[in-house]
Amino acid sequence: MSQKTRASKLSQAFVDDEAIGIYVRSADKPLSVIPTGNDAFDVATGIGGLPEGRIVMLAGAEASGKSTFALECAAEVQRRNGLVVYLDYECKLDMGYAKALGVDVDQMVVARPAYIEKGFEMLDVVLRKAREGDEEKFPILVIWDSLHGAQAKRTFDGEYEAEGFSPESLAYAKCMRKFVPALERTNAVMLAISQVRSDIGAFITKDKIGVGRACRFYASVVAFLRAKEKIASSAGPVGEKIEATITKNQVGNPFRIAKWPIYYGKGVDKAAATLSAAEAVGVATMGKKGWLQLNVAGATIPVHGVSGFAKLAESDPALFSKTREAIRALIGKVAVLEAVAVAVAAAAAVAEQAEPVSAEVVT
Repeated sequence: MSQKTRASKLSQAFVDDEAIGIYVRSADKPLSVIPTGNDAFDVATGIGGLPEGRIVMLAGAEASGKSTFALECAAEVQRRNGLVVYLDYECKLDMGYAKALGVDVDQMVVARPAYIEKGFEMLDVVLRKAREGDEEKFPILVIWDSLHGAQAKRTFDGEYEAEGFSPESLAYAKCMRKFVPALERTNAVMLAISQVRSDIGAFITKDKIGVGRACRFYASVVAFLRAKEKIASSAGPVGEKIEATITKNQVGNPFRIAKWPIYYGKGVDKAAATLSAAEAVGVATMGKKGWLQLNVAGATIPVHGVSGFAKLAESDPALFSKTREAIRALIGKVAVLEAVAVAVAAAAAVAEQAEPVSAEVVT
């Protein structure tokens, strides 16, 4: 019996043994992703979206577009006939705003658990029930809003003036050990929203994210959102320019940056996000005086700025779809091209610094 056959038989023997608790995943199964609908963010992840079976942590200060981004992801999952579970620990989910972003609130599971442990227990049941008899393997997105807004059971049962080490940190550390394997089994995505806190106990005061370290440890992708500047008009600010930095990425290259504008009451400007992604992968090249050259389907199309691209997307949806397809086709190749460019630049630098070697003729 070969080594491969022996391992296969042992894996099959234990794959359904719940008492032992061994779960074997096929090694050749590719990592599946859920597109967010935001092409700029999808390109920055390096894989084209949110990795299924993993935790994605979304951090940022107040009014940095975290909830808007999460609701945009929910709308995209529903467009793909998926299931969205929203845990509203902060108790401030705006259903009207969610509808404006394209979310079907009637088809979204919204829960407000009393404490952290109850939320994980509920998710364990919901994910298991959702996958029973599921042959299509529809996408599942769990939005946890937010890590800091949830309280532990000990806090829930205790008094307001109770002091001591944060029980929330212990609750997340304990529950995530059990929940992460269940998340991987059901191939669902957990989008955990984190606020920002000041670490006043440190020698230099700095911002920190997550509750404890367990959330950041178990997350495969951590994105930090910042509102860089206001989008002004004659009537006042109408939106903000958002910059997302992938500070941790276990499925691609980290420290990539994505930029997109958000307009109040309307959400993410999809055309601007797509154009930013097109520039990142080389589908669009910047010319003079704000003109861009789109290279789609073997044709070169001149576009003047974001407004021109938005008009083109509205007047020619087929071309806009082809542009997005061209972007997604290059997402996996961007890292390879960048690595080759870095290697070539490094080799050129070494060649320039090397001293010329004189050849001596030996007679």
